[in-house]
Amino acid sequence: MKLSPYDYCPFCVRADMVANYKQVEREKIYLSNDDEATCFELIGAKKVPILQLNDGSRMGERLDIA
Repeated sequence: MKLSPYDYCPFCVRADMVANYKQVEREKIYLSNDDEATCFELIGAKKVPILQLNDGSRMGERLDIA
């Protein structure tokens, strides 16, 4: 599982805190704040955090992730 957050995003911090609490193994791939291309490539919108599941599916809605 891969989590792609911005470094100082409160929604990303929340998703990471929930993952820590639930002891979810994940790889964090930090995105720069001006990296729109990666967001659009992964989920078709400039939203973070982005969670990529082991089956290759991706989630970009922070409320669904946390």
